[in-house]
Amino acid sequence: MKLGLLGGNGNDLPLELADGTHLENGLIEVTKRRQTYRFTGIPSRPVPSLLRGFSAPVNLTIDQTPEDLAFLMAHDSDAFNRWQAAQDYGTQLLIAGTAAARKNAPAPDADAFIAALGAILADDQLEPAFRAQAITMPSESEIARLIGRDIDPSAIHDARTALTKRIAMKLGTALEQTYDDMRQK
Repeated sequence: MKLGLLGGNGNDLPLELADGTHLENGLIEVTKRRQTYRFTGIPSRPVPSLLRGFSAPVNLTIDQTPEDLAFLMAHDSDAFNRWQAAQDYGTQLLIAGTAAARKNAPAPDADAFIAALGAILADDQLEPAFRAQAITMPSESEIARLIGRDIDPSAIHDARTALTKRIAMKLGTALEQTYDDMRQK
């Protein structure tokens, strides 16, 4: 499995195990159901970027905070993991937004998500096609599939529409500028 650890500045940290082994390209061999790897030279809590480059054919469940997901969205050097963080965070917001819509309650705070989308949009080092995919929210059918039971299509639609409007309000100018920059004459 290939992994990376991102430091507070968003850069990849060097990966050296406690036994002095330097992990080339962040590749570790997972051979048991449970294994521990201890890294040295990590100055503060890193944000893990796992399964980089489609490195292992597994489904991995990891509890990442919204802050970690926003950080990965804005900084991860692995494009797939950057996209996956956006999908995971967007999914969390839409599921919580659907629950809120069903109760006529306020939608969850999405400021960090929207700021991370803005960072993706503003990163000229990213391919335009990647930026387009990365800022695309999960579909209503995907949210319904993940909710699984007692699905309320109207609430899902309302949650997605509300989040889209909040994104447009905060990133409208940047979205228009990106559109103008990418438009072919």
